[in-house]
Amino acid sequence: MATRVYYREEEMDELLKYPWPDDADANKKAGDEKGSKETIGSMITPARERLGYSMGECSRRIDVSHSYWHQMEHDKELPSIALLSKVCRLLGLDFDKATKIREHTKKQKDIRKQGEKKVLAWIRSKKWTANKIEDALEFLKKRMGP
Repeated sequence: MATRVYYREEEMDELLKYPWPDDADANKKAGDEKGSKETIGSMITPARERLGYSMGECSRRIDVSHSYWHQMEHDKELPSIALLSKVCRLLGLDFDKATKIREHTKKQKDIRKQGEKKVLAWIRSKKWTANKIEDALEFLKKRMGP
């Protein structure tokens, strides 16, 4: 059975040339030229492990779900300032440092989101069908890797 293809190679080359938002760009715009790797997750995981606490125990102590704690440790969720304060007290972390990391991470996420909106607007301007967009995404995955 033949694979359906809704795009021309030239269109995909144009798509690859679009200035996609990346981590370096987000770091630069967020005021971090070096690209700091420190995150909330990279702060709390070693502190929790050092104290011998499980994720479940920590989540119960600060009254959040185990799932939410897991998402914080894996940088999928950014805790509120109030929640971050509880986490810092529980794990004996520097609250000022944690809030700086939180604000930097928030800036980076906002910058990436703005970039993604620009990319989506560009794709919409092409008036591509849903099938063509789906194929374009598959093309990008194969071309650019994971």
